[in-house]
Amino acid sequence: MRKSMQLENKRIVVVGGANGTGAAIVRAFVAEGAGVASLDIRDAEGESVVSAANGKGPGEGHYFHCDASVRTEVKEAFTSAAGVLGGIDAMVVTAGVMGKVLEPESIDDGEFDRIMNINVRSIFVTNQEIFPYLKENGGGRIINFGSGSALRSYPSAVHYSASKGAVISWTRSLAFAWGKHNITANVVNPAIARTLMFTESAQEAASEGKEATANQLESMFPLGSRRFPPTKEDLPVGFGDPDADLAPVLVFLVGDGARFITAQIIPIDGGLTPGR
Repeated sequence: MRKSMQLENKRIVVVGGANGTGAAIVRAFVAEGAGVASLDIRDAEGESVVSAANGKGPGEGHYFHCDASVRTEVKEAFTSAAGVLGGIDAMVVTAGVMGKVLEPESIDDGEFDRIMNINVRSIFVTNQEIFPYLKENGGGRIINFGSGSALRSYPSAVHYSASKGAVISWTRSLAFAWGKHNITANVVNPAIARTLMFTESAQEAASEGKEATANQLESMFPLGSRRFPPTKEDLPVGFGDPDADLAPVLVFLVGDGARFITAQIIPIDGGLTPGR
């Protein structure tokens, strides 16, 4: 008997699919039968993720090089993706970077512009450029990645918090602007996970004598990567697992069951940021 697939015939773009949470989402979507276009600037990793996912199927992934903050590259990548997939039903934008660990008064123009250009402009550009495809499709899903840092104090990287706050405000307003086209728009605030982005940020903090910034995080989770129902796995409290904890929720959010969910901030973070 054939296993039921939650995303059979869905056509989905994942922006930032080469590693970390983006890679986990690509794997999950392909495993649920979707056609997936993965976009990133890390070509070797992006190709590897898609190849491994396709080896297991039953969906099919395709990789395209794209800097999400450059409009011409986004336009070209979306054109190619829509051509290969036969249209686009949904987009998940995970692309982003962590801010350097700095006191607010120490953030210079270059660092501020770097964070805003990647974390905010990439959302602005990809959301605008996906609009005609979703409108032509009769509707669709947009899921932008935010951060709980936008909702709680993060004094060691205020500029990062500001960028993710902008993502939340943009997305919630977008949901109201484009709802008439049957387009939903939501923000996912993911757990801190031991991904490449987190590892690089932790290493930078450690090099500056700020190891405690990273180490203290593990004590801030009431749940972390523990599972319900309890399993026999010896899992540490804290950091979530992108494949087990985050990707299944994204499968639901791009599927038919989430058609009436929009303008929401959805935390998948083990309770790190209490709901509001």
